[in-house]
Amino acid sequence: MNYKCIRPALFALSFLTVYVFSFFTLQLYGEDKKHTHTISASLSSNIRKGIEPNVLYFDGFYQFKTPYVQIDTGLQCTSANTDLAFKALYTPLNFTHHCAGAALSYHISNMYNVGTEHDLNAAVEYTFRLPDIFMLYLQSGYLFKKLVIPVPGIKPIVTDHSTITMAFQFTLIAAKQWFIDFGMSSYETFRYPIFANPSINAGVTYKSNGKLLPKGMFAGLACSLRYSDMFTISGYPENFVVRSVWGIEF
Repeated sequence: MNYKCIRPALFALSFLTVYVFSFFTLQLYGEDKKHTHTISASLSSNIRKGIEPNVLYFDGFYQFKTPYVQIDTGLQCTSANTDLAFKALYTPLNFTHHCAGAALSYHISNMYNVGTEHDLNAAVEYTFRLPDIFMLYLQSGYLFKKLVIPVPGIKPIVTDHSTITMAFQFTLIAAKQWFIDFGMSSYETFRYPIFANPSINAGVTYKSNGKLLPKGMFAGLACSLRYSDMFTISGYPENFVVRSVWGIEF
């Protein structure tokens, strides 16, 4: 059997299974008052532009989260492409200091006058927490990429690749309102390059406790240094992106 041919279907079936399982879990924990909604928007500027054509990025994001299920959806618009991203995370192991589970993510990018890129990522995620002090996030996954380029008059050009994903992030928490992040990841919410092209990320976020601003409102500033071929002698920093984000959790 040609596994390569059925691999996208297996990923799609797995993604649907997680969403259906998440739905029934939400029904089971429907009376749990710990669930939250988060709505946010961000504007990014590509200060150091490499081969990527985008200078400005606008993102919209929504997250629904319970102690055991997290569902994310997002939209990104740029001058060269429009992207959609979806993620379902199930964390059956969720304790005060440890949280672990499985995630499935799907990303589609409509690149104007080029084609469509599809990314499917199956991963394991783990978070170590010291409440209101520190968090460590780790991720490891398998990524399947597919690019479809339409060609007038003939069949479209279709290419696919498989690779791995990895990420880690440290978060320091001050006064229960300030979150300082630093980490490295082989992917971003709307960007899934081949491994060895990671992003080094840092940022700070303020989240209101209700005294100065409505409770749950937050704003932050972050930056990402994107490397190309980082683990080779020819590696070099390709892009530097600065991002502002604002939103509310309720």
